[in-house]
Amino acid sequence: MPVFVRAGTVLPTGPVKQYTYEPTTEPVKLTIYPGANGQFAFYDDDGLTFAYEHGNFSIVEFDWNDESKVLSLTHREPLHAQTKEFVVEVVGEVPQRISLRSMSKKVKF
Repeated sequence: MPVFVRAGTVLPTGPVKQYTYEPTTEPVKLTIYPGANGQFAFYDDDGLTFAYEHGNFSIVEFDWNDESKVLSLTHREPLHAQTKEFVVEVVGEVPQRISLRSMSKKVKF
């Protein structure tokens, strides 16, 4: 079945869960559709409490540069201090597993 997606889209899909705080060891999958530059901000909190109201959350920004085929990850809100795991697939390329432990990272595809 054909799927029409705008070039430059960074599409997140998470592991299937029965409820938001169900434990999982699977990383979030990001699918990038090349053809244009794209951006996406990934928000994460504990999924259970109101701790986000007190700053217990994180935001990771993804910036896809289509010309250089580089994905830049920037941890904007590092207060939810856990290593973030992502599987990134640029359509037509081999997926890469990325661990974000620092404030920023660049990955070449």
